[in-house]
Amino acid sequence: MFMLGLGISGSMTAMYSIPVTCYPTQLRSLGLGCCIGIGRTGAIIAPVATGYLVGGGADTSRVLMLVALPSVVVALVMLTSVTRAFYINFYLS
Repeated sequence: MFMLGLGISGSMTAMYSIPVTCYPTQLRSLGLGCCIGIGRTGAIIAPVATGYLVGGGADTSRVLMLVALPSVVVALVMLTSVTRAFYINFYLS
């Protein structure tokens, strides 16, 4: 649970800094706003989905594995974004 919380908190913090480096100046606020909106949508859907899973009889380990899956996907997308932004900034400047 500690590692899951750490990963989620880390991804939320990085979510606000990555769009600033990935988008051109004219699109930064739009990119950041979209990221915040997606995060808020996930914050609404996650407890509802967890409630349905627990109400449907899913055991704790299965619920935690399903909760960890989006975090892994987000981490991979963020790693790809940071790598791409570094490549663009390093080689094109």
